[in-house]
Amino acid sequence: MERLIRHIENLLIHNDYVIIPGLGGFVLQEQQAQITPEGIVPPHHRVGFNVRMDNNDGLLATEVLRAEGIPYRAALALIRDEVTKARKALQAGDDVQLGMLGTLKLNQEKQITYTPADMLPVIPGDFGLGTLHVVRLRSKQAPKAVVIPLPSRRNVFRYAASILVLVAVLLFAPRTGDGTLHDVAGIDNPLELFEASETVAATQHTVEAVPQAMAATSPAKHYHIIVSCLANRTSAERYCELLQAKHYDNAQVLPSLRTNRIAIESFANRNIAVLYLDELRASHPEFADAWLHIE
Repeated sequence: MERLIRHIENLLIHNDYVIIPGLGGFVLQEQQAQITPEGIVPPHHRVGFNVRMDNNDGLLATEVLRAEGIPYRAALALIRDEVTKARKALQAGDDVQLGMLGTLKLNQEKQITYTPADMLPVIPGDFGLGTLHVVRLRSKQAPKAVVIPLPSRRNVFRYAASILVLVAVLLFAPRTGDGTLHDVAGIDNPLELFEASETVAATQHTVEAVPQAMAATSPAKHYHIIVSCLANRTSAERYCELLQAKHYDNAQVLPSLRTNRIAIESFANRNIAVLYLDELRASHPEFADAWLHIE
């Protein structure tokens, strides 16, 4: 179905339905706005699948011949071959991945069931609309009065007299020596002042150099928040582009391990990654199944 998926996705952008002859049809279902505990969900579209819509209306074949530049009969043959492969895979018990549309599989009654994906193709009517999260305001409490104890008038006079005596001593104390080095009370070796000042300056220089050294070496990010896993690399990259369009700038497709994992964010610290994952699940229902992957 890989050769048909991109054609089906393109058709759903401009049409309400797309029929796959011999398999079923995808239908856009308009959903009204809803108020949920998480916030206000705007009007949006969902994709449904109906196995009874299997008659050929020519829409998909016309899109295939236009996009791939092949005759109409060749387009019909391509669709027929892809449908045959999909039905064989379903009969073998395998799931059929449909890119950003979802997954097809057989249930216990041997009937085709459809599981939609979290992220649908960009429908023009849904572009830019996301859940509006509402935060409940807490009741305002009157600020507590801060009581600052004031010293008594007698203590104020004592403090003032002590300050005046100290100022007089500093101003009128005699100086000795040649003027280059003065006696300092309580210090046996006045040169310790200069050594201490040089030590402080060196310490300040070292402290200022630490952030520069930290900025020069960025820790590797081994903790990835995975929001989807697709079998097709092209579909994974298109999904990643949609996430980046929604301002998830650090979204990336990780190196393939049988499937293509899409990471919405990566971190160097495990605790920060876990906090981000909890917040993402709580505030974005479409990412409720996201998980943490550690390299």
